[in-house]
Amino acid sequence: MAGSALRASIWLVLAASVLLACSVETPPREGVGETGPGGIVVGMTREQVVQAMLQEVQALQMAGRVRNPYATLFIPGRDGETLEVMYYYVTMKKGDNVVTSDEMVPVILKGGRVAGWGWELLEELAGGRPAPEEPG
Repeated sequence: MAGSALRASIWLVLAASVLLACSVETPPREGVGETGPGGIVVGMTREQVVQAMLQEVQALQMAGRVRNPYATLFIPGRDGETLEVMYYYVTMKKGDNVVTSDEMVPVILKGGRVAGWGWELLEELAGGRPAPEEPG
C-alpha cells in the first residue's frame, strides 16, 4: 500500500513538473523565430529585405536625413562564411545629426538569405559588433 502511494506521489510530481515546464515561455531570441523590423523574417532574400524595409524607413528617407540601408558591410563569420550586414537607420535617439549604432538595426544575411537581425545576433555570428562608419 505504501509503495503504491509513493508511486502515485512520484507520478503526480512528475506530471506537475511537465505542466509547469510547458507553461513557462522562453522569450524569443532577437532575430530568430519572430518578425523583425519592416516585417522581415528569417530566410528572406536581400531584395525582399530592401522591399520590406522600404515602408519602415520611408519617412526618414523622405526627410532626406539618411539613406537606407545606411551602410552594408561584408564581414567574416565565426564559421568562416561571409556575412552581409545591412545596417538600417530605424529611430532617432538624439537630434544631433549623428547616426549611432543604437539608432540602427543590423540585418544579417548568410548565403544570400536573412539569418536574423539585431546586435546580439551579430555578435554571436561575427564574434563582435562591427558598426559602419558615417558615410563621407
